[in-house]
Formats: sequence, structure tokens, C-alpha cells
Amino acid sequence: MPRTGTHASPISRNSIARGEPVMLMSKIRRKMHIGIWIIAIVFVGSIFLYFGMGGPMDRKEQSKKDKTILTVNGKKIPRAMYDYYFTQFMNSSPQRITNYQMQMAVAATTVRQLLQQEALIREAEKRKLKVSSSEIKARIKSDRDRMLGPADEAKNTGLGGRVKAWIADNRKNKEYKQEIASAGIPYKIYKEAIRRELLAEKARNAISQEQIEAESKKVEKKARDAWRKLNAGESFASIAKEYSEDEATADSEGSLGWKNRSEMDQAVADVAFRIKPGQFSEPIRGSMGFQIIMVDAVRKPSGEGYEAFRREKIEEIRQQQAQGQKTQMPSERELQRMYESVLLKHILFKLPDTRAIITEWAEKKTKEKGFKYEVHDPEIKAFMALQDALDPEKGAFTQKGLDAALAAYQDALKKEKDNYQLYYQLGYIYEQKNDLLNQSADSSKDKGKDFEDPYADAGDKDGKKPKKSVKFLDSSYESYKKAYDMAREMGDDNPDIIIGLARVSRLLALNGKKDNSKYRKQARERYVEAFDFSLDISPATLYRLREIRDALKELKGDAKTIKELDQAIADIEQEMGMQSPQTDMNQFTAGGEGGDSNTVTVGEGEDGKPVELNEEQLKALQEMLKKQQAGQGGAPSPDAAPASGKTPVPAGQQ
Repeated sequence: MPRTGTHASPISRNSIARGEPVMLMSKIRRKMHIGIWIIAIVFVGSIFLYFGMGGPMDRKEQSKKDKTILTVNGKKIPRAMYDYYFTQFMNSSPQRITNYQMQMAVAATTVRQLLQQEALIREAEKRKLKVSSSEIKARIKSDRDRMLGPADEAKNTGLGGRVKAWIADNRKNKEYKQEIASAGIPYKIYKEAIRRELLAEKARNAISQEQIEAESKKVEKKARDAWRKLNAGESFASIAKEYSEDEATADSEGSLGWKNRSEMDQAVADVAFRIKPGQFSEPIRGSMGFQIIMVDAVRKPSGEGYEAFRREKIEEIRQQQAQGQKTQMPSERELQRMYESVLLKHILFKLPDTRAIITEWAEKKTKEKGFKYEVHDPEIKAFMALQDALDPEKGAFTQKGLDAALAAYQDALKKEKDNYQLYYQLGYIYEQKNDLLNQSADSSKDKGKDFEDPYADAGDKDGKKPKKSVKFLDSSYESYKKAYDMAREMGDDNPDIIIGLARVSRLLALNGKKDNSKYRKQARERYVEAFDFSLDISPATLYRLREIRDALKELKGDAKTIKELDQAIADIEQEMGMQSPQTDMNQFTAGGEGGDSNTVTVGEGEDGKPVELNEEQLKALQEMLKKQQAGQGGAPSPDAAPASGKTPVPAGQQ
């Protein structure tokens, strides 16, 4: 993987406004529900972009790698196949991905999706499904035509015309093969990828029918339960609020307003225009899932209302015809159907998305005992272990998971000693282990339990501040320092590594038992160095600058630099449309007065209106950004990774 400098990217304003802990890597994995067998089709027009620019990693570096990326039950999957699919994911992003953590998340996603694809292929073979050579040729031709355009069609069907058509088609095939070769993709790998996609697609189609039918029975049962409650006398409004999966109408009695036949599924329309006002239906299966509907009123095509509608519609069409539009005048019956409508309410029970069902099925298969696999790339294997260290239910790491990730990275370093990113990840893991240790200590104290902390007696000379454990911070510091030194030697001034080193140095300076002058000096220098980097204007950048400023104040850093930071923060706040340079989240986390009446504008929403956060939301925002700085960025998919969702993002990678 490329080892390049990284910069923070903007965080969604809507996510900030909701106070949600944004986990970018988690979103990437969750959004990549679409299987590789579909992604390759969608992005075939740009599959050569990344390869054309050197591929997913330096070629010299790649040559040192194992030629096999995966072994699944003894079956080898070549690295070239992984490279091909890695390209699909990279090119699915609207912007070129250079951030190391995101590239690793894509790499891990690619491996996990290859595993899911292999599970589908095994199922296809079990069902004796096959792909013919003609199917492969047809798919390749479709890909070719999407990229290069179709071959010139013959103007006549005679022998000469057929020969010309054959020559044109053959020329296009040759051109397409040259494009593939120039992109560094072996043609046999491309062809095999097509075969795998088609085979997985056949398995997916077969499984989806079975799975959807099973899921639809569960959804129908839920709808029947709600229907029975309605029959028992409960109000439509209360059942809609409790059961409906239509977020837009659940809290408004399920109201859809006036609807004519053309605005409903045929099955729903047939019932809606049959039942009387005030009645509700049994569950009806339609394209959206199952619906229970209730009609409040019916508008029939008669009376003054219909006549007015009829005159307006006819005049509208006449004007269109006068302007040269080929609009046909509707018949009387068609006009009546346009006007005829019902005032409708519904309770919606959605059917699961087909792709999500298949992804869940495939991922489940990869975790069965009979599905044995080995990832041969140590860096990707270690990153996947770090993803798996995150408990998806709690959104937090486990010590057991971090220990496994630690062992995986230590093993990776035995094979790739010159990879400074591996040292950076080690520093991050040790930092997270230390953070978990302190969380356990705080939790035990809150519950009144004894907690043996070997660093509990380490305190400031004045004894005013309680100290935190630094049990794993020495190892974290050494790993970050190694990454920092190696990166500098390679000419990479990586701001995330610099911030990580500064942060751990600061913690050791404030909490360590030893002479802390070395760590204070290191922390000051690295924070100042991090300030020298030009970052984008975003809430993440603003938080980072505040972190640097506050840390330098705490460490009694250079007054001039702190003043420059204040000015930079003020400039960014002004550029983002914030209320005041003096408004700072720290005043709220320190217990600002006024409770929810304290708000701060953090920018504009998509509607152009100011986004204001109250105290609770600000605390959530700060916690979110702390997690991003500290590395809890989420997990395994760009709106695409496997569904399990667990990619941590070390310091500042958002």
C-alpha cells in the first residue's frame, strides 16, 4: 500500500448537527454492501484509472509480496485478482483516495468481499450452476462497448457487410485487450474475474429468491400482528407509530394525503378503491413490502370539483398542442381516473434489500467452520484484525481484540521492517490499550470496586491532579517515535504520525513517574510541527488546532505560537460562519452555564441555514472528534465494505 502523507478531510455537517459519532471507515464498509460481482460491472469504464497511475502499490514493493492474496479451503486466489477488485473500490470514490487508513480499509474490504464472492461461488458449484463461454464473451463485449463504444454496424446484411462487421468487432476486441494490458491487468485475470462474477451472480439470484421468501414470511407475520391489534380496537395512529417503517408518516397517523391509482401499486389501489371510508385493510404485499391501508375519504369523478379539474386539464393539453408538443388528449375515462382518488393512510412493513440479504448470507458463510481461509498479505491481515478488535455492538475496542491485533502487527513487522505505517498502527493499538485500562479503572471506581493500578501513586507535585495510568504509553511512544523517524527519513512529514507522537508525549509528560522534561520537549516540538501543516477548513481541522493550542498552553509552550493558533482558529471560525472566535467547546465541557440554552453555530446545513449545537450536542461532537483523533474511526466502505462494519481509524484520519 502507498505510504504517503495524509490530511484531515471534512466531516459531514449533518452528522455534526445530529451529534453522532461519525465513523468514516465504518460507513465505507457498510455502504459497500454491493458485491464485487456488481461493482466490477458498474465501474468497468474506469477500471484502468488506478492501474494506469501505478496500481494499488508500488510495483517494486508489490513484487516482494506473496503472489497469492488468499487461500480458501486450499484454493489459491492470486494477488492480481485482488488488485483488479481493489481498483474497482478505489475508483468507486468520487475523489482519489490517498489517505493510508482509507486505502487500508478499502484493501480489507476487497479481501472480505473476495471471501464473500468465494462463498457464493462455492454455493453455485454445490447447485451445479455453470457459466458458458458465450456468457463470458457477451459480458466482455458489454464491458468493452461501455468503455470504447460499440463497433461500427454494417449497413447491409450481405456477405460483405458481415465481413466488415466482423473486422470492426475484431478491431475493437484488440483495442480493448491493449487497454487492459497497458493498465497492467493480465487478460486471463480479467477473464477469470468475469467468470467469477457471473457464477456468483447466478448463485445470488438462486439464493435471493429463497432468502427473500423466508424474510417476507417474517415481515408478513409482523404485519399480521399489527392487523390483529387493529381488529382488537387499537387506533390506526398508535399502531402506525409503533410499527410503521415509513419514517415520513409514522408520527402523523400514517397519512399519505390524496392518492390516485397511478400513485399506488396495483394491488394496493385495487383495495383502496374497494373499501369504504373508515375501514382498514388486511396486509397487502406490494413493491414496498407489506402495507395495511385505511381510507378516510373518497373523491369521485363527479360534481363541480371534477368539472373544474376536467376543464383545466383539457385547456392545459390544448396549450401544449398549440406549442407543438405531441400531447394526446385523454379520454373521458382517463380524465376520471386522474381525478378519482382516496385520502389514504398506511402502515408500512418493509422487505429487506435483496443485496443486503445476500451480503449477510455470504458473510455468515465465511464464518462457518467449514470455510477456512488464510490472508497472505501481513499488512492487510493485521488491519483486518484491528477492524475485528472493535465490538460493533458497543462501538468500542476490547482488550482481547487489541491483543490479537497487536500480535498481527508484530508478525507483519517481521516481514516488512521498513513499513513505518505498521509502527504507527502499533503506537495506536498501545494507546487504545492504555485508554481501555483507564476506562476500566474509572468504571471500577464508579462502582466502588478495588482496582489495582500500578501507576495510581503517580501524581503532580502539588497533588491536585489525579494521574492516569501510563502502563502502555511507553510502548506507544516508542512505536510512534519509530514511525516518525522512519517517515522523516523517507521524506514523508505525516501529520497524523506527528499528532500521535505529540499526544502520547503529552500524556507521559503529565502522568509519567519518570523525569518528564524529555516528553514535555517532544510534545511541544511535535505540536508546533503539526501546526505547520496546511489543513482544510473543516470542523475536524478546527478541533485539531484547538487540541494543539490547548496542549501547548498546558505544556507552557511558546506564547507567540499559541497566539498564532488563536488567530488561525478565529480565521477558520470566521470562514465557516461561526458566531465568535471566543466561542469554544471547552467552556461547555468544563460546565458552561445555562444548560441547553448555550448554543454555538458550527456552520451551514445543506439548506443554507445555520447549524447550532447545544451543550449536549457539543459534548457529543467533542467526543466524536476525540475518538477520531484517538483512532475510533469506525469500521468496515465510498455511500460503499462488508456489512459487519468495524474499521478503526487511527488519529486524525477522518
